[in-house]
Amino acid sequence: GDAGTVKLSATEGTVVNTGSIEAVSESGEGGQVQVLGDRVGLFESSEIDVSGAAGGGTALVGGDYKGQGDIPTASRTSVGANATIRADATEDGDGGEIIIWSEEITKFYGHASATGAGSGDGGLVEVSGKQDLSFAGTVALGAAEGSGGTLLLDPATITIADGGEDASPQDDLGFSDNYYQITISEVTLENTAAGGNAEIVLEATNDIVMNDLSDDALTL
Repeated sequence: GDAGTVKLSATEGTVVNTGSIEAVSESGEGGQVQVLGDRVGLFESSEIDVSGAAGGGTALVGGDYKGQGDIPTASRTSVGANATIRADATEDGDGGEIIIWSEEITKFYGHASATGAGSGDGGLVEVSGKQDLSFAGTVALGAAEGSGGTLLLDPATITIADGGEDASPQDDLGFSDNYYQITISEVTLENTAAGGNAEIVLEATNDIVMNDLSDDALTL
């Protein structure tokens, strides 16, 4: 059957996960995992898996879709380079939903996947900081036969920078004010779009800036 719900929550404090949290189903749909707190971190080889044979489940890290609803929102959320979040369909079904959110600064350097299987479609991945977003991770939203999923990025200001620039985002991991200054890598966006014909939605409260792209074009 379908998997259940796992909650890791300290609404007023800091929640750090370095291990594995699973709500996986081998026959039905994946369950739900919530990692919530004022400051939420997925560090080291942290893994969240809500995959299911008949469809991916839901992983909420730092809040719900666009920070809405009754789910408590984090002030800062950080996902390390070796962290993985999966909401895949593994046999026949749609990819699930992954939300990575904070009210201030979100740092995303890991891997998220919400892939479809069989005739199913890819799912939804939202990565956003309501104020600032540092995005240098990878996202998979492909589908074997169905449509690719959707990647939503919606901070206050979006800067798309040359993917050829050298970066060491792990140096900025944590909850400090310091973060990788290139908001979104051109190459990251192009690779996500190419992987299963995913739709990328950029919603900035203020501005979207194309910053000195090496080939003078963003190809999605």
